[in-house]
Amino acid sequence: MRNYFDVPTTQASRFYIHDTLPISEYKAKPWETICSKYNDTRVNRNKCPIFTASWAHDGTRLITGANSGELLMWDSMTFKFVTILQAHERAIKAMAWQKSGDYMITGDKTGKVRVSLRSLRQLCVIDAHNEVVTDLSFAPTDAKFVSSSDDRTARVWDFETKTSEREFCDHGSNVQCCEWHPSKGLVITGSKDSRSCLWDPRTASAVHTFHEHRSTITCVRFNQNSNWLLTTSKDQQIKLYDLRTMESFQSFKGLGRYVTSARWHPIHEEIFVTGDEGGSLMYWMANYEDPLYEIPNAHESYIWDIAWHNVGHLVATVGNDHLTKFWSRHKPGDIVDRHAHMKQGQQSRPNRMMNHGPEDESSTSVSRFDNPHRGGGGNGGGGDRHSGPGDDPRNLLPTRLMEEEAPTGGNQNFGNFDQNFGSSSGGPGNNHSMDVDSRERQ
Repeated sequence: MRNYFDVPTTQASRFYIHDTLPISEYKAKPWETICSKYNDTRVNRNKCPIFTASWAHDGTRLITGANSGELLMWDSMTFKFVTILQAHERAIKAMAWQKSGDYMITGDKTGKVRVSLRSLRQLCVIDAHNEVVTDLSFAPTDAKFVSSSDDRTARVWDFETKTSEREFCDHGSNVQCCEWHPSKGLVITGSKDSRSCLWDPRTASAVHTFHEHRSTITCVRFNQNSNWLLTTSKDQQIKLYDLRTMESFQSFKGLGRYVTSARWHPIHEEIFVTGDEGGSLMYWMANYEDPLYEIPNAHESYIWDIAWHNVGHLVATVGNDHLTKFWSRHKPGDIVDRHAHMKQGQQSRPNRMMNHGPEDESSTSVSRFDNPHRGGGGNGGGGDRHSGPGDDPRNLLPTRLMEEEAPTGGNQNFGNFDQNFGSSSGGPGNNHSMDVDSRERQ
């Protein structure tokens, strides 16, 4: 291809599957990367809430942290159970991988941080805080990491010596989240005092404080373009900031529920996904007020964490309903059962979809989007910007609908399609995991 506008146009037919390209090729059509297809549900035999999830550096395994203190590993190709490890005595609340993928750190409800090798074998345990460790994040060089806690502090640690170097203690309440900038010496923290603070980790001084939210900050995320910051709060708002001006350039309001987790797309800087307290999964695009796509009742209750695969073709979600769910993008001609993830007795609700025309919205066949334009990046956009009249991606979502329902006998697994341009079928789990037949609240 001469440039990223030369992506082949595909239609809602399986004959066009061979025209489907890896996620990275859809630079002009980032909405093509939405992982709206339900693939599989997995649950540990010891049913309990799952608070955190993260993909291994090579993308072959998903690691989840449970309320029981267990680390569970799932295969990214078949979604089958791989292994289980009792890593902590209490609930695992935070998890982070080094950028190199050599080490992983996990934080629990007692304030301890466990350092593990890639094989999950324990290296050491750090008494990091006096209260719950709420979040963890590595520096770009992997030499430092930051932790936040309900003891109203966030601390910078030297990974080699496992000692605390700086302590951020200006918040007036519990520090709920933290993250290290992907390329600079900046740390962002969010607290119950409704403030988000930018810190210089060398001096432990606050560089800037954001006061736009009116309630507890639930999530803070830097964008890969190094210029944008995303914050979510219990005031039911999502805000995007430009770090070059330290001002908000977009707010998403009127969500109805507050967001509990959020992640930027690993490749396309405009796309991000959120999970809320009602269990809904929403995909958003910068500079567009409404969600591109919403999956209502993706979980029965709080979605505690979202993990986007490094390649961008898979999304894993974990929640308070004890479940780990896997989602992928649809391929041309897929028959979409929008309530497939709710077929084990969960009450379905109407999907909050964009305007597709007069057709029935109970099932959809996915077509690839033809408009080559994409929205601009606002004040903080990195890279080229292309926009034009009528380029609202909500109007480019699938319009051709098919009337037959998706098959009920199991789920087709196309999760590894973007890695090997093929398909594989998922199978049932072994004696440590099971397909969900019924769901119970905690």
